[in-house]
Amino acid sequence: MSKIIFFDIDGTLYDSRIGIPESTVNALNRLIANEHKIVMCTGRSKGMIPEEYFHMGFDGVILGAGTYVEYEGKILHQELMTPEEVQTVIDWGKKQKIGIILEGEKYGYYDPENTDDYYIAMKNKTEADCKTTLYPLNEAVDVPKWTYHHMELSKKPEIEEILGHKYKGTYHEPVNSVEFVPLGVNKAKGIEVILDHTGISREDSYAFGDSANDIDMIKYVKYGVAMGNSVPELLEIAPYQTARVDEDGIEKGLKKFWSDLTYKGEKIMKKIIKKITAMAVMSLFAATQLQTPQVNVQAADGVATAEKNNGKTAKDLWKIRNRY
Repeated sequence: MSKIIFFDIDGTLYDSRIGIPESTVNALNRLIANEHKIVMCTGRSKGMIPEEYFHMGFDGVILGAGTYVEYEGKILHQELMTPEEVQTVIDWGKKQKIGIILEGEKYGYYDPENTDDYYIAMKNKTEADCKTTLYPLNEAVDVPKWTYHHMELSKKPEIEEILGHKYKGTYHEPVNSVEFVPLGVNKAKGIEVILDHTGISREDSYAFGDSANDIDMIKYVKYGVAMGNSVPELLEIAPYQTARVDEDGIEKGLKKFWSDLTYKGEKIMKKIIKKITAMAVMSLFAATQLQTPQVNVQAADGVATAEKNNGKTAKDLWKIRNRY
């Protein structure tokens, strides 16, 4: 029976220094080969994800920390902010002199008037990691969520109250940012939507994450795995842990479950390959140890006689070769 595995992107599949490790790509391909379902489950909105990620074999995506859920090309859930809410977020952020990044369905948006060094560095890093170009805030459309950068945590309740407590912020260390999504929306809710749609049991669900917005997801699935580079609060609650993303964490984490994740056909094929390999090795050994004898056929009595080769007759050698 197919299992379903949910993967966060940043700090889980992807590392900003090395990209996606080859071992991770191989692990994903092995899951696909074994007929399991894999789902991208990230805080990034659709417009903040490089196009090539959508061609890695994922069966579904949970984006914007649960604001957008799609499976096999069908949109199962989507939430967008109203234009009035977007403007409120912009006005309040500028008044507080806070760095603003709006994450849209097609593009991301930033404040070109903010010349703070920290904000500019964050904007540049976002463009590099997401392989995208951020556009000015006043062009923002189809925005499901936003992030305030370099924001004092004590100010979070104020904007939540201004927006009628319809949005909830999650604080991220060490980047000192607060990510806001609609109240009641999170990655776990997105997973629930996909499980209901596919009929796959929660008992057959796995998840890998590293950040504060992965806590609900790791708690919800049957097998939740925290990366070695995870924030402390996630490491405290995760039932399973693995190595860092840049130390083959996905590959090593999946090894804990390969007995359940390996398809019967792959197990049989491995046994066949192992047997064939052993036979080939033994045959090669025999061939290198024993030279082919020269056989003289005497037509008079029709009996084949062999010259001795290292003390063994052709008949002896034939018996040795046919043991395998």
